[in-house]
Amino acid sequence: MFRRDSNCACDVGADREHAAAIMHDQALRRMVPFAMRFTRVMLASQAALVIANARRHRDEQRARADLETLIDTSPVGVAVIDMPGGAPVSLNKEARRIVDGLRNPGQTAEQLLDVTTVRRADGTAISLLEFPLAEALSMMETVRAEEIVLEVPDGRRVAVLLNATPIRSEEGEVESVVATMQDMMPLEEMERLRAEFLGIVSHELRMPLTSIWGSVMAMLEDTEDLDPVEMRQFLRIILEQAGSMRDLIADLLDVARIETGTLPIHPEPAELAALVDRARNTFRSAGGRSSLEIDSAPDLPLVMADRRRVVQVIGNLLANAARHSPESSAIQLSAVRDGVHV
Repeated sequence: MFRRDSNCACDVGADREHAAAIMHDQALRRMVPFAMRFTRVMLASQAALVIANARRHRDEQRARADLETLIDTSPVGVAVIDMPGGAPVSLNKEARRIVDGLRNPGQTAEQLLDVTTVRRADGTAISLLEFPLAEALSMMETVRAEEIVLEVPDGRRVAVLLNATPIRSEEGEVESVVATMQDMMPLEEMERLRAEFLGIVSHELRMPLTSIWGSVMAMLEDTEDLDPVEMRQFLRIILEQAGSMRDLIADLLDVARIETGTLPIHPEPAELAALVDRARNTFRSAGGRSSLEIDSAPDLPLVMADRRRVVQVIGNLLANAARHSPESSAIQLSAVRDGVHV
């Protein structure tokens, strides 16, 4: 028969409690690194999200700045008009330049709109003083490449090529209008110069053609009565006038070559006094009646120049001077040395 020992039972219970405490402590020690690792992972994830958001914000700000710079430096005027008030909320540099041509000193953009009249291509005139801009824009559909004229009461005006797009809300109401404006004044000036150029060319061609036509008609009508001297005189007139037409056509071709940068230049040593004398003779033979005063410094060195081009340039300068000055006035032409140049 066995006897249970109470002291042994107590020792076993204590050992079990101690072992459980040790296991619990070990479990806690294992959980602490896991919690720290989890915390570090969460912090890293949050930091990565913050950095990504910061980069996205920076990229958006950079893209917005680039877009604003592009719009502000555009050669086309850009205006954003708020609705329903009709006040301009944004004007780029070119739009401000166009508007400033109509605005009085100290006048705001809103005050300028109140006195501006808009004339459309169909002849319709809209006075913004009587017909507020907001009401006019609220009725406007998309406009594509329409030429309009902006006028103010003192007569100043500017023609622009207008593109306008209303920005509508989900309910269909116009919230704002984006308009682009291209100043037509440079184009009108180019058109004026083109018409003037065509007029000059027509006049310059008509004169030699008239002389040629008259000489040929005289030779055909009076063939039997003309002596050889008169015949040679008519032929000389035809030859000279045909040469003038040839030179004019060559000048027109030179203009095209200058614009494309393909005008050939052949510099060679030349005496400037001889070139001036050739230009004077060309001016006289072309009918120039103005008196010429030529002052050439002595002992001028030879110059490197395309002789034909220099004579052509001097002749054109003399012709322009004669055209824009009284016939009785003298044209002065001087040649002096300036360092290594003449």
